[in-house]
Amino acid sequence: MDRQMLQKEALAKLEAYVNQPSCTWDKADADAMGLLVARDFAALGMQVTRHESDKFGATIEATAGSGQNRIVLNGHMDTVFPHREWWPFRLEGDTAYGPGVMDMKGGLVVLYYAVRAVLEKGLPSDAQLTVIVNPDEEIGSDSSHDLLESRAKDAFAALFFEPMRPGLMLTAQRKGVLAFEVTCTGQRVHAGNAYLTNASAIEQLCRVIETLYALRDDSRDLSINIGVVQGGTAENIIAGEAHARGEARFYDPHLRDEIEQRLLEIGAQPGIPGTMTKITIGETGPAFKADDKCNRLFAIAREIASGQGRSIQAVSCAGAGDIGFVGLTGIAALDGLGIVGEGAHTKEERADVTSLVPNIELAAALIEQLLQNPDAVR
Repeated sequence: MDRQMLQKEALAKLEAYVNQPSCTWDKADADAMGLLVARDFAALGMQVTRHESDKFGATIEATAGSGQNRIVLNGHMDTVFPHREWWPFRLEGDTAYGPGVMDMKGGLVVLYYAVRAVLEKGLPSDAQLTVIVNPDEEIGSDSSHDLLESRAKDAFAALFFEPMRPGLMLTAQRKGVLAFEVTCTGQRVHAGNAYLTNASAIEQLCRVIETLYALRDDSRDLSINIGVVQGGTAENIIAGEAHARGEARFYDPHLRDEIEQRLLEIGAQPGIPGTMTKITIGETGPAFKADDKCNRLFAIAREIASGQGRSIQAVSCAGAGDIGFVGLTGIAALDGLGIVGEGAHTKEERADVTSLVPNIELAAALIEQLLQNPDAVR
């Protein structure tokens, strides 16, 4: 297929994907999106399996080939936009707009056409491609990361199709996330009559939050954020209970246990007399730190891009992603092979549609080269 026809076809598929709402929390919409994805990969002759979930949409797995040299290819179908906030795809010049257009409906389009190009040429007899498209990446892939990890354990490389950043930047590292909740309890009494002996849960929570923010360590790229604070019932009542939710982010996977230990220690420290504090560890997303295998994988991608007349870079991203789960297996992995775009999770989310064909060609060539020489990244 010539590049002009490929561009037209890919753009039509991008519009179709964006125009199917697929918020993580809307199972019906996510399943409808999953049916589109499953149909497309089945049309390529791939064996498609739907891994059902009671809470989320089904995870779609598509496999081609049965050889021992497996590459895992990953994308997610969910977006952060509820059905009530959905708005239709629109194209203005070379810029496409719409919910999830770059995060990551555009990445799914790049993934699909790259796989199609590889399969049209034929897989080596010792090769296998496993595509996993999950429905819950935006909230930590709770229902899907076990499947992703299990397939990666039998693979030698994994490619992820999150957005490519402007300036042709691939993602070589992603921060891990450790979420937590703080609950402080005190004594609910009248603010006027009992202020001299009060045990305010809100005052205690404020002290704990100050201690939590002190964990920030820029020298180690460790950030702390408190995103939600709740407590009390009225201005004339000393609060008997207060809550906060926050997260820590970090590039170094070894920091996770240290952060958890510090959080638990802070929760156990004595507070204002009459108050109690409890810190509960919540959802986590592993950090992904590039190693020698990953650096070799990026070098191959950079050489292919150079042959296309493009210069790509490897950058770090503070956002978490599914590549962190695959990183736990120790195989070579690379992220950011999707469409170029900006404005993720906003009403101004947009994608550069001129990047579709070049990125499809880059991903297809990278898959082909890896299958021809798996030892290059083992």
